[in-house]
Amino acid sequence: MPPKRIKPDRPLTAIARRIRKSVLTRHPSWKLHECSDNQDLCIYVPAPRASKIEALQITTYRQDIWVGFVGANLRNAFYAVDNSRELLRIVELLLNDAAMFLITERGSKWIETTLVGPNDRISVKARTKVTIFSWSGKFDRVIVGR
Repeated sequence: MPPKRIKPDRPLTAIARRIRKSVLTRHPSWKLHECSDNQDLCIYVPAPRASKIEALQITTYRQDIWVGFVGANLRNAFYAVDNSRELLRIVELLLNDAAMFLITERGSKWIETTLVGPNDRISVKARTKVTIFSWSGKFDRVIVGR
């Protein structure tokens, strides 16, 4: 279930205001949502029906800017960005399936999260598992190292 929507005039940090302006200028139909205690800004965009993820989420906290995928059984699918220009570039890549989240785990321990392209060659070390999540769900897969 998506977070509760909030009024756009909620007091925000300077970074959150810049991110809100740049994102909502590019995507005016997107809305702000209620944030958790460790978020200043939260923009939540429901995923397509065929996708295995629930939504794309953009958050800020103090000086940090994050973009990620959220879902019931999805952990660690967030990527830190430096500024609004990088954020918008990555959001467009994600929405067009030109970038996807690759999450590496060993057992139940998270190792890393990175972005990959649909044609990138993925190498997996022994005893590790990578899970790839795409916006559309078309490129999702799990690869287990032997």
